[in-house]
This record gives sequence, C-alpha cells and structure tokens, in this order.
Amino acid sequence: MLLDYTDVKFVHDNTGATQEVIIDYTIFQKIEAFLARHAYFYDEAVQKQLQSSENDLTNGQYIEVKPNNIEDAMAWLHERYTPYSDGYIADRVSQTAPAHSEKVR
Repeated sequence: MLLDYTDVKFVHDNTGATQEVIIDYTIFQKIEAFLARHAYFYDEAVQKQLQSSENDLTNGQYIEVKPNNIEDAMAWLHERYTPYSDGYIADRVSQTAPAHSEKVR
C-alpha cells in the first residue's frame, strides 16, 4: 500500500472541515513514481487503443506466431498498423484480419 492514515496529517479549519492534507515528502515521491509508471494506462488515447485491442481479440482478429512464422506475423502487422512517433499505432484497415489458415502456415 502506498499510503495509509498513519502517513497523513489532516488540517481542519475552525468549522471542522478538512482544508489540507499533509504527507511526508518521501511518501509523495513514492506516489509520484507509482503514477509515472501506471498513469499511462489512464490516458484517453491509450484506453482507446486498449479497447480496440480487446475488440480485435474478441472478433478473432489476431494470428498465432510461432518461431517459424515470425516474418509472416511482422508482415501482417506492417500491413495493418502504422506506428506514430508518440508510440501509438493506428489501424490501417477496417477489415478483419486474414483467417489463421490464410496467413500463417
């Protein structure tokens, strides 16, 4: 667990409402490092790509890759996706992937 109530000091105003939350700087650094590693997944573009990937898997739009057909798999990826400089990829086609027997031998 990154944070629990023993790590936090609550500052209340004269009405009892919480106005500030104070944490130790080392705990803040741990939280910041955690967010840097995991916040990527909450980016809207990443969520859209993850959903697209889930849809591809659900609809059978994938090929199985074995050591003897890596070149076929790379060619299929190259045909289907365009990499962007920001690390995301865009689907080039809206069709389903070729059937396993058509693409992978």
